[in-house]
Amino acid sequence: KTIYALAFYVLIVCSASYSFGKQDTYGYLVNAQSLYGYTGNILTPSPYTVNEREFTFGLHKFYIGFNYGFNSQCEAGVAVDLKEYRDFTIDLFKQKMSEMAIHTKYHLLRRQHPFNQPLDFSFGIYYKQHQEYYLVVARDFSNLANAVLQTGMNYSNSLMNKEEWELNQFLCVGYPTKHSYFLLDWNSSTNESNFGWRVLLSPDIKIDLFIVNIGNIKTLFDNFVFGVTLVT
Repeated sequence: KTIYALAFYVLIVCSASYSFGKQDTYGYLVNAQSLYGYTGNILTPSPYTVNEREFTFGLHKFYIGFNYGFNSQCEAGVAVDLKEYRDFTIDLFKQKMSEMAIHTKYHLLRRQHPFNQPLDFSFGIYYKQHQEYYLVVARDFSNLANAVLQTGMNYSNSLMNKEEWELNQFLCVGYPTKHSYFLLDWNSSTNESNFGWRVLLSPDIKIDLFIVNIGNIKTLFDNFVFGVTLVT
């Protein structure tokens, strides 16, 4: 418990001591990876993409992701779950490669550009042993405590039966501050809710503290996720 308390203290001190001047820190906060590797929230995708010609590296528990921004609107990346990857064997390596996730996202509509409108809109493709197509839209409410509402739909086939397709919805409510971002997201496919706190240590370093499946808390290891996103 002392170690966790110390970690929280260090995060708060570091984030408070870093000076950003007049920069838009929201742009740095959303340039971070989700648990599934794509730029996003906790488990849900966001409409935002990696900045042009930048890489992001994400590590959340055993999940590692790499993303690249081809331009200001398009990103692509891969992610792999290294759980149970203790001893290197060819068979295990082949298994992990077959389970690798591949994704791409296009940021079609950006807020305040070109018509000074408040919406962000993106569509993306995610593949990990099954196909998933999604649309996501976000709007910020400056008159409502600067809250950000993101919602979307994904259309995916089943792992058990590739011929069966289903349509699901997801939702994320975010509250950004100057140096951190509080998140609450939900997906109808699992009916699970997740809570997160993203801390901006610098423009290129984001720390995530997530509690997943908050309706079914079991153990600290099962429900608590510590993660980091690095931008280069």
